[in-house]
Amino acid sequence: MDDQTTFMTTEEMERLMALDSTESLISERHKTHGAYNDTARIIQSFKRVVRNELYHRHTRGQAPLTDSQYESMDMILVKIGRIISGDSAYEGHWSDIAGYAKIANGQS
Repeated sequence: MDDQTTFMTTEEMERLMALDSTESLISERHKTHGAYNDTARIIQSFKRVVRNELYHRHTRGQAPLTDSQYESMDMILVKIGRIISGDSAYEGHWSDIAGYAKIANGQS
């Protein structure tokens, strides 16, 4: 009988540890952010409405949003989607919304 011992290379070990860490992160995020497909569907639904309304804003001759306002609004929609799909009591969602609103209002 041939006694062969298989060793993992450092690269293989790092890859395995990174995969374990990634799986752990995904599991944690699922608890707070909800199922990714559900959250994505909700957020993209919000964004379609906003894009449509921003088009109408433009046709009414209103000034466009600044890049900071637009990005903050996008991030607020992401946080609202996570609240709906995930843990609505997760404080991070709510504090992030407040932070993005302050940034959009020039209070950063």
